[in-house]
Amino acid sequence: MGKLYRILLEKVLKNYIIYLTLSLVIFNSCNDSSQEEKVLAQVFQSKLFEKDLVNHIPQNLVKADSVFWVHKFIEKWIKEQVILHEANKVLNENQKNKEKQLEEYKKELLIYEFEKDIVKKNADTLVSIEDIKKYYNANRKEFELRKNITRLHYIKLRKDVPGIDKVKEWFMIGDSINLKKLESYCAMYAENYFFNDKVWLAFDDILKEIPLSKYNEEEFLKNNKKTILQDGGFAYLIDIIDFRIKNDVSPIEFELDNIKSILSNKKKLKIVEDTELSLLRKAESNGYIKKTK
Repeated sequence: MGKLYRILLEKVLKNYIIYLTLSLVIFNSCNDSSQEEKVLAQVFQSKLFEKDLVNHIPQNLVKADSVFWVHKFIEKWIKEQVILHEANKVLNENQKNKEKQLEEYKKELLIYEFEKDIVKKNADTLVSIEDIKKYYNANRKEFELRKNITRLHYIKLRKDVPGIDKVKEWFMIGDSINLKKLESYCAMYAENYFFNDKVWLAFDDILKEIPLSKYNEEEFLKNNKKTILQDGGFAYLIDIIDFRIKNDVSPIEFELDNIKSILSNKKKLKIVEDTELSLLRKAESNGYIKKTK
């Protein structure tokens, strides 16, 4: 079919005509019903009318892009018609009959939209921190770490930045006053830095920022608290606040979003199930459901 399709497409492309300038098609209204409908392209017996194209124009399409958009739309339409024509010739009636599949798909879509609407109208999908803690404590075995994680501070500096020795001193002292100094300094001079030590990070993400690949991850985490490395033209300052090794139980802070999603989905499912059960019982009690014995 590939060769036949190319021959047919080339033939059709040579013969279709666009009657109005493309920008006029998009940006000027053509609502005069007395005018003959404009045919933009024809493939076998199928015709693409100007009104069909206008109905598909994207919102906020700028005039400069209109010619390109119209050209691509017509090309796509032509390709579809050529393929559909060939499909109608090649496929048997059973293959072409998609009414049952379309009906099933329509039912699935309607049920999906209805269930989505049920959840949207029900406010009881919020998950409290108490719910999260309760789930975490009852299911700790589910939260085995698959990778090493850490809470840390880190700084990446060019080795020639001003006052780098003073920065290293502030870093090694590491109290709240010196941390404030570091944050102010890094905002001006650092290539990259991270000071939110309440956030757990995957250690392999840290490796994308800091050249630690020659170290064993577990050994580095266990044996290094504060480290200053130099690599190429950069200095790296790493302060490991806390860590968990792969196969340990993941800390609850690292699992908050995951557990919240699990519990929220369970609530949504319960809302949908309860609503549908209520509808079923109501229909049954009102005599709308009849079963043949």
